Amino acid sequence: MTKIMTIEMPDEMHAIIAEHAAEAEMSVEDYVFQVIQQYVEDAQDLEEAEAELDSVESGQSADTIDDFLRRRLGLTD
Repeated sequence: MTKIMTIEMPDEMHAIIAEHAAEAEMSVEDYVFQVIQQYVEDAQDLEEAEAELDSVESGQSADTIDDFLRRRLGLTD
């Protein structure tokens, strides 16, 4: 299921977004969707990292931050 959203922004912001979209050879709509999608993914990653850090700092996790980062980045053997 999808939802349609309408956003209002200053002309200057739209011009910047349109410029970046053109550089990426994307429509403004697709570019804005990609930016929002990346922001949401980054926010979720941050939440997970902060929860893991809290767990490590409180002693609830046997992992270290290094272990978590290696696992998250796919650097485990």
